[in-house]
Order: sequence, then structure tokens, then C-alpha cells
Amino acid sequence: MKCISVFLLTFLTALIAAAQSNGAGAAPAAAGEARAAAPVVSLEWESDSHNDMEKSADVWEKLLEANSTNEEAWLNFYKARRAMALLEDGAKPGKRNQSELNTIIGRMSNAVPSSYAFNYCNYVNGNKSDESFAYLKNAIALRPNDKELWDDMLCNAVLSENTNEIKSWVKKMNDARLFTWGEVEYNRNTLNSVEQNGVLLTNGNVDTTPLYMLQSEGFRTDVIIVCLDWIGSARYLHLLEAKLKVSPGVIKLNDTQATYNAVMNLGKKRAVYTALTVPKSLMSSYISQLYCTGLALKYSETPINNLSSLVYNWESLFQKNYWSSSDALTRNYLLPAQLLLSYYNASGAKDKSAELQKLIEQKKRIPLEPYIQR
Repeated sequence: MKCISVFLLTFLTALIAAAQSNGAGAAPAAAGEARAAAPVVSLEWESDSHNDMEKSADVWEKLLEANSTNEEAWLNFYKARRAMALLEDGAKPGKRNQSELNTIIGRMSNAVPSSYAFNYCNYVNGNKSDESFAYLKNAIALRPNDKELWDDMLCNAVLSENTNEIKSWVKKMNDARLFTWGEVEYNRNTLNSVEQNGVLLTNGNVDTTPLYMLQSEGFRTDVIIVCLDWIGSARYLHLLEAKLKVSPGVIKLNDTQATYNAVMNLGKKRAVYTALTVPKSLMSSYISQLYCTGLALKYSETPINNLSSLVYNWESLFQKNYWSSSDALTRNYLLPAQLLLSYYNASGAKDKSAELQKLIEQKKRIPLEPYIQR
């Protein structure tokens, strides 16, 4: 549901490691001598939009007091209340806020039980549980041309391992240009930040749906995607268990932090990466073990020379046709760009430094938007 799914762009406040090895394939001396950890300035933001959401919710609630069967008022009232909950709690509503949202759904079941608003909100309220997708199917049947639902229908097709449906929804989204060229290119570059047969942890929607769209077209199908927004689905957990070859129970239903930890633990035996869009709170205890390789962070318990990988990915694998777009997601180019700028300055690559400096200034001007996913 791209229309209401805007990412909080997480740039790490603590230490992201630069190059640490002078072995074969290491970066030039100036960069190779970089300290074990290079400080990255936080570009986190403090949202002041909670009051605006609250005012919006109040307006819609007053309309409901005048007419309890106003479907659009119910739809927008729920959206505003959920946005407030996520601004307060993060990726999923906390226990108190979820209880309040459940109460709203209960009121809707009495006022507009067969409406699109009720089915849509019931799906969203289910946090992608397998049961919630029945409401999604009801909603799409009522409004088949509502593009806001198409990425969720692709999610359902992926969870069902229905190849024909996956291709059908990918075609619809491509034809409608549901994701911008800048967002698609960003996700392509994210996949190219991951080594062969790696595992990539993502947050959900704009940093995940285009990945599956690209893979459905045959691009980087070797990468295993673990979307933290989808772990409310038992189907997805079974799918991940098979792909990751882990025992049942290792991946936890509806437990984002436990799932993140479990997948990171696999990094002792295989290459595991965290997308830059994953909330900082989830990765906080791993900060000193995350190494930037582009638009992803590789987990390693021992120091690695990530700078040579970062330079290679950036210069040889990244597409750069739309990376100057003003899409909020592309602000995440700032992290690798800042690390590379130090490298290019140290190695005397003036033209490359000038190009990066221009990109950095352009990305800094992109407004940060509140994290109101679902």
C-alpha cells in the first residue's frame, strides 16, 4: 500500500566500519589505513506530524458522529489513528495502540460491515496475518482498480508461491508505473550491494516489493529476501524456513526483533545483509559489526575490507540513470556516498569527489517524511 507507506530513512548514528584489510584486493593505502570504524553523522529526524494526524483523526471522527455510515470517514479515521500509532511505536502498533485500533474495527463492523473501508482496514489491522488476506481479497473485489492494494496482492502471491499471480501483479504494477524509476533503480542497486547467494533483510513495501518485481524478471534471484513486515504470516515463515534451511521455530511469528536476530545469527555461516531502510532500533546491538557495501550493510563478527566491495559495487554494478531523483527512498544514497567521498578525497580523485559532493548536497535537500507504514 504505497500511498500510506513512507519509510523512515535510517542512517546509522553509531559506527559503520570502513576498510580494515591490506590483504589481496584491498583498497589503496590512504583508504586502507582508515580506522576500524568511521563515524557517520545521524540523519535521523524528529517528526512533529503527530499533532497533524491527531487533528485529521478528530475531523473524521466528527463526520462519523454526524453520519456513522460514512465509509470514507471510517477509512480516513482509521488511517489517521494507525499513522499516529506507528509514529509512536514504530513498525507495528504497540499493545495499547493495537487495542484502540481493534476497537475502531469493532465499531466499523457494526456501522459499515460490507464496505471496502471495513475490509481494507481489517486487512491492514491484521498486520499481514494469513487470516487478514481474506479481507484484502474482499477489498480488491470491491475496488479492483485501487492501486494501493496491488503491492499487497503481490505479497499474497509470493506467500502463496503462485508464479502466475506474481507475474500478473508485477505486470499491472509495471504498466501503471506504481513505483518510480528512481525507486526501482534504488532496489536494483540494493540487490547489487549483496554478494552471490546472500540473505537480505528488508523493512517492507518500497524497499521490498520492487525487489520481488525484479526477481520475477530474473534479476538476482540468488538473493534470499527476508521482509520483516511480512512475519505476521505463518505461510511466510514456512517459506523462509525452507529457503534459509533452518528448523521450525527459529524464525518467530510476529516478533520482528527475534526474527532479525535469528537471521543475523546465520551470518556466522553465510553472507547476511541489512537494508539501509531497516529501523535503527533493530540493528542497534549489531552496529559495530555492520559494514557498508552500498545500499546494504554486511554483517561480520570479524573486521572485513568492505571498502573495496563498496567501490566496486558503486562504480561497476550500480545503475545511475535515476539516482538523482527526489524520491524519499533515494536519500539513503547519502551513507555510501559520504564514505566514498572520504576515499576519493584521500586518493586524489577530484572528478569523482566533485560528482559525489554534488549528489550529497542534492540528497540532503530531499525532505524526510514520517514513518507511517501501514
